[in-house]
Amino acid sequence: MKRFFLAVFLLTATCTLTLRQQASAQPSGTAVTAAAFTTKVNLLDSYIAAGNIEKQRLAISSAIRLAADDRSRSVGLNELVEIEQVAGNLLAARKAFEESLAIHRELGGTYHIADMLCRLASVARSLGDMTTARSLLAESHSVHRE
Repeated sequence: MKRFFLAVFLLTATCTLTLRQQASAQPSGTAVTAAAFTTKVNLLDSYIAAGNIEKQRLAISSAIRLAADDRSRSVGLNELVEIEQVAGNLLAARKAFEESLAIHRELGGTYHIADMLCRLASVARSLGDMTTARSLLAESHSVHRE
């Protein structure tokens, strides 16, 4: 169990670093938003260390609302997926994945689309929806080959 939480922590730390880098790279006119975004991410770090999932969820949801662009919002949504999966809320995880996938489809980039499809297939499988899981994996494979 400790390994699982360590893996979640390391994944969260990676996403948090990405969020911080994106927040600090914003133009000077968005300094207040970037600072608030970074503050929310710092709060998320604290809640993760304390193991409080509800506070993690609230912190990342707030950070998503403060995201300066769609790519940053997608990173936050992916973090929310991880939190929801740890909490066992697979329907909320699926919803966040679907939002993130929609963003990646708009932005392009076959790697991220294929990755999102594959990860969404994993959630579908966990929900017992094997037909959707197979379909998503097939689409992921097709996108990856492009």
